[in-house]
Amino acid sequence: MSRPLLTRRQHEVLICFAQLQDDNGLAPTLEELGRELSLNRATVHGHVQALVEKGMLENLLPGASRGLDLTEAGKNSLPVTRPALIPDSPGRPTTGASTRQPREDNHLRLLGRIAAGGPIETLEEPVELDLPDYLRVQDHHYLLEVAGDSMQNAGIHPGDLVMIDSDASAKRNDIVVAVLDKEGREECTLKRWHPLDSQRVLLLPENPNYTPLEVATRELKVRGVVRAVIRRI
Repeated sequence: MSRPLLTRRQHEVLICFAQLQDDNGLAPTLEELGRELSLNRATVHGHVQALVEKGMLENLLPGASRGLDLTEAGKNSLPVTRPALIPDSPGRPTTGASTRQPREDNHLRLLGRIAAGGPIETLEEPVELDLPDYLRVQDHHYLLEVAGDSMQNAGIHPGDLVMIDSDASAKRNDIVVAVLDKEGREECTLKRWHPLDSQRVLLLPENPNYTPLEVATRELKVRGVVRAVIRRI
């Protein structure tokens, strides 16, 4: 049977979907696809629906924000060397799958708890947790438990675990572990990274009850970028 014909934009969406899935170890949301391709959510949704109808993507979990996956036909439609649709950034290749190799096991250490405005509350004895295979655990990943609701509109709630990539450089709209130096005392928070210029950055909450924080870049450090959210039921 002949392969369904894709429009140029549908092909770009398919390639972008595969790149983000390769890089992050989980399916991208419509919002993430839109950010990478500079398209609004409605436009992305239309292209994704067309890809589902053409058998390039399948909806494994209807209603879930990350319920889509590539079908075999979709994988076969990808070029061997993928064009650089996603802007270059340290730690993210633009010519296909990630060059980093996942670990043979899928255990990560839960190192502590993060809440806005305080130090990371470290555990006396870090806990080893088994994670799903699709998360592609690597040596530079670690886990933190979330305390507080400042990121609830990003789907991060109190008690959730976040998988942090300590080797990644923050780029616009990433959710990061930001550490501020307040008169010799560390204050840590989980926020979106929104650089204003080379010297200032906005740390954005995902809850209207919290105020964005403008900080000089020299006054903070980024201890990693969130790569996955895990909810314990």
